Amino acid sequence: MMAARALIAAACLAALPAIAQAEGFFDRDLGDGGAPAECMDRAERTLNAYVRASGSTDGFIARGSWSVDGYHLEPGNIAVQFLCPYRDSHVSVAILVGHSDATGDAAEPVVSALAQIWDNNGMAAGK
Repeated sequence: MMAARALIAAACLAALPAIAQAEGFFDRDLGDGGAPAECMDRAERTLNAYVRASGSTDGFIARGSWSVDGYHLEPGNIAVQFLCPYRDSHVSVAILVGHSDATGDAAEPVVSALAQIWDNNGMAAGK
């Protein structure tokens, strides 16, 4: 009985990424984020650069304690969140999540463009 429950639980967990993408979410592992302040600053620079380049005239950026959010990003009125969770003053993995009210992968082009800008920004950029 326990083995069957474990198998069902594993199958459900394996299906989560597909379910999230079907509901308009798209995510990307951005790799090491460095110090928390560096990660947050890099995320904010990335979003500002994207808003300027994309013509997202209604784009809005909000900064939290360990995340930076972007709203009304074009194309598609996409909302994104850069996550910089840290432990011992280090962000071992920065994560970018995009969301669209549309189903499917509408957020994917915005997330991919932001990931490219993130990579180009580097941790030392803007200092």
